[in-house]
Amino acid sequence: MKLLIFDATRKPSLLDEGWAFGSFSMWLRQRMDGFLGATSWQEVLNWLEYKEDVTELQFWGHGSPGEVFINGKGLLSMFINDELDYSRICDSFKRDATVWFRTCSTFHGKKGKEFADDMSQIFNCVIAGHTHKIGFPSHSGLHTYDYRIGKYSWSDEEGKSKTGTQKSCFYKPNTISFLRNTIPKGW
Repeated sequence: MKLLIFDATRKPSLLDEGWAFGSFSMWLRQRMDGFLGATSWQEVLNWLEYKEDVTELQFWGHGSPGEVFINGKGLLSMFINDELDYSRICDSFKRDATVWFRTCSTFHGKKGKEFADDMSQIFNCVIAGHTHKIGFPSHSGLHTYDYRIGKYSWSDEEGKSKTGTQKSCFYKPNTISFLRNTIPKGW
C-alpha cells in the first residue's frame, strides 16, 4: 500500500494548493492507494494506525535541517518529547518500506543525518529526504538511509550555502523532477 500525507494547515497559496491537487492527482492516476491532508501529527497517527502493509509513505510539507512540520509542529521533537506515541503505527509498515519526506532540506547537515537515523529506527524502514530546498521544477539532494546498514550517502556539506541551504536545480546532486514519483535505485 502506497500512501501520501500533506500539510493542509497553510493559508491558500500556489504551493499548498499544489500539494492538495498533486495528492488527488496521484491517487486518481493510481500511483497512491490513499492520501490525507493533515492538520496535525496526531491526525496522521490516527489515520496510519489501522493501515496494513504500507510499502511507501510520502510526506509533502515544510522542513528544515533535521525536522518536518505540520502546522508548525515538528515530528521528531514531538516523538522525542513523548507528545506522540509512534508505537501505534510501527506494525503498519513492511520491513522493506520507505518513508519519503519530500520537504526542504530535512537531510541537510548533521541535524539531517541525525533525523534520518532517528526516523529510520522509529519506522524500522528506509527513510528518504532532501539536502536542498525543493520546489518547482526540481528536487535536489535526494538520498535514502537505513539504520540497519548505517551508511550515509551524502556529506554534511551537501546543499550548504553561505546563507543556509541551497535551492534545488537540475545540475545539483541526486536531482529529480517534482513530477517523479519514485526514488532512483542506489540513492
